Amino acid sequence: MMEPKELTKLVLIAALVVSSMLSSIRLQAQPELADPQMLLDPIDIDGAKLITEQQGRDWLVTVDAGRYADSWSDASTLFQQAIQQEAWAATLEQMRRPLGEIIARELVQSDYAEELPGVPQGHYITMVFQTEFSEYTGQETVTLMLDTGREWRVTGYFIH
Repeated sequence: MMEPKELTKLVLIAALVVSSMLSSIRLQAQPELADPQMLLDPIDIDGAKLITEQQGRDWLVTVDAGRYADSWSDASTLFQQAIQQEAWAATLEQMRRPLGEIIARELVQSDYAEELPGVPQGHYITMVFQTEFSEYTGQETVTLMLDTGREWRVTGYFIH
């Protein structure tokens, strides 16, 4: 079993690597939404939170199963433009393996926003889960966006 201090350091380093990759690519090219009208359309925020909670949990199950390449395929267009599938899978492998098996996960916060740092204006739901792994306890943040085709898809994932 890894020492908590070593594990925390590894998780923070991996999160910084992913965050810096996403930020640098986002700064290079800000993709436009497929449908600019989408921002003018009102959405049912409570309904969106219910939908995104289930979709976020389903996406996390894919990650929990070690199907990292599949998690990339299921992510938003913005996410896929920000990081290549192979790089995502390798980074996630380094982040998740030391944490061990998932034991419990509880949603503790869900917020709606139209603006988030470093990404185009749009519809976003950010969820924070309190998560217990066999070797680490912390929080996972999963952000979904209303993507092309008006589907909610994961556009961010962090462990802290």
